[in-house]
Amino acid sequence: MHPPPPQQPAAAPTGERADELFEEAPCGFISATPSGELVKVNQTLLAWTGYTREELLGRRFQDLLTAGGRIYHETHYAPLLRIQGAVREIALDLVCADGRRLPVLVNSVLRTDHEGQPLLVRTTVFDATHRRRYERELLLARERERAARRRMERLQRLSAVLAAAVDTREMAAAAVSELAEGLAAGEVTLAMVDPLDAQLQVVARHCEADPAAATTAVQLTEATRASLDEIMRAGRTLLWSADAAQHAAPALAGLAEDSVEAIAVLPLAARGEPVGVVLLCFSTPRDFDEEAISFMEACAGQCSQALERARLYDNQRTIAHALQQSLLADEPPQDARFAAAARYLPAGESLDVGGDWHDTFCIGDGKLGVVVGDVVGRGIEAATAMGQLRSAARALAGPRFGPAEVLAHLDEFVERIARARLATVAYAELDLQTGLLRYASAGHPPMLLMQPGEPAQLLWDGRSMPLGARLGPRSDAVGAVNMLDGARLLLYTDGLIEDRTESIDDGLETLVAAVQARPGVPIATLLDELVQDSTGGDDVCLLCLEYTPTS
Repeated sequence: MHPPPPQQPAAAPTGERADELFEEAPCGFISATPSGELVKVNQTLLAWTGYTREELLGRRFQDLLTAGGRIYHETHYAPLLRIQGAVREIALDLVCADGRRLPVLVNSVLRTDHEGQPLLVRTTVFDATHRRRYERELLLARERERAARRRMERLQRLSAVLAAAVDTREMAAAAVSELAEGLAAGEVTLAMVDPLDAQLQVVARHCEADPAAATTAVQLTEATRASLDEIMRAGRTLLWSADAAQHAAPALAGLAEDSVEAIAVLPLAARGEPVGVVLLCFSTPRDFDEEAISFMEACAGQCSQALERARLYDNQRTIAHALQQSLLADEPPQDARFAAAARYLPAGESLDVGGDWHDTFCIGDGKLGVVVGDVVGRGIEAATAMGQLRSAARALAGPRFGPAEVLAHLDEFVERIARARLATVAYAELDLQTGLLRYASAGHPPMLLMQPGEPAQLLWDGRSMPLGARLGPRSDAVGAVNMLDGARLLLYTDGLIEDRTESIDDGLETLVAAVQARPGVPIATLLDELVQDSTGGDDVCLLCLEYTPTS
């Protein structure tokens, strides 16, 4: 008996060939050399981007990315691919043939030979348009959560301010100011019961229309005092709105002036006894929903609290400021051939010490060095590492080392300072006689050059990895450009362009547009306005150099 013949694999459906599977796959396929040069792409990717095969083959993959995507490819994507052999779920934007952006998710695998040397990079590209829309919806939900968090932060801030107050009047002045900002009220009046005559007396007032109004000059009429006293004794919040009949309160209608659209009166109590009221007047219509009422009542409750830890926190903040200023650079050198200005803005309201820094110094005769850096992290340790790195940069700068050599020696220096690893640095040297600018960047956002009569341009040359990245030999690339009389160079940290709701590309475009819109503004004013426009999500450090050889 003969054994049955072996089963043959099932035949592919009619017309389904391997080349068709590649060309018409539901995702894009790319094969590239280790340097990124495209050697093979499928029809799906061509249809998505609008390019022809001839237009793509021979180009580098990173050249198809946006400016922010090229930074990410250089500092994260390529190093991780070389170290790990693969990267997954990388979100990027491809620039299509017609200039539009295509959001994609990229997976790449690095093929190597038997000795571990890279041969080929295979990449799959997935259209993430719908996913990006879903992420935007998630961001909206997160923004609502942030609004609730901001209300909590305002309560904490109010509590901290009250805790730092010494006496009743100081507490009241701080309270009305914080309530006016936190509740967006045009006028806030705080009246307390006078222990001598048991009558309500105004102890503090904040008026947006008249900030200089003297609080001691504010007097309550008998009718107003009687209305507020009645509300205070009742111990419940009373609301009035001109355009919402359900909030109508006859006791408050008499307090409304022509410019007042809504009123809220919050009773204050201590140990169960009424001690005062807070009168809030709004110049715009207000809808007093449950969240708004709850928040106002919580603010009223905070007015009876005093936390000693807020005073300690305030002292720590003062110390942090002093430390930060001691570590930042001194005044720039004076020379008629240039002008320099710098600004530093710590992130958020905590005003902690950060790791951003700047410096301007002379290098021998006729040369000027400028540097801006960003140490990862915050707090005292990051500030200490920042100070060490700043001192090292100034010590290395000189006639012996150019920009690339300075960064290379800083790369060796951070090996002994763990906290300074992965710091980013932008360093430039300007020959004050010739105007030649030589520069290099270790993972830092590109410098911005503003030549007279020309569009502002981002300087992308001379780039290398962040300090201490340990991803192979450091690049010795150096960029060079001749600065014209009146040219300006802007160095900055990523806090100026980063926003959690926008891409880095949008931040760079916004910065370029903001600078081009202020061509004749003094550099100090320019930096002030750029800082004012920043989102405040991270530390912001700026340094602007203006070249004026004929002055």
